[in-house]
Amino acid sequence: MHLGGDADVDDINYCFDPVRDYFEELPCQQRDILKEVRGIHPNSTMYFSSRVIVLPYVEIRDAK
Repeated sequence: MHLGGDADVDDINYCFDPVRDYFEELPCQQRDILKEVRGIHPNSTMYFSSRVIVLPYVEIRDAK
């Protein structure tokens, strides 16, 4: 694995193959906005996963 900057295809596959089926590509409608977001390359690919697919049961309770 590379510790520097960009990951190569093997690195990406190693990291994301176990969870790839949980995500779908999300089209970016306003890509020009990404140029202003620090840490995100404007040519990045966006992915989405519904919370219920990854974390099906969430219990919310009042904290003390």
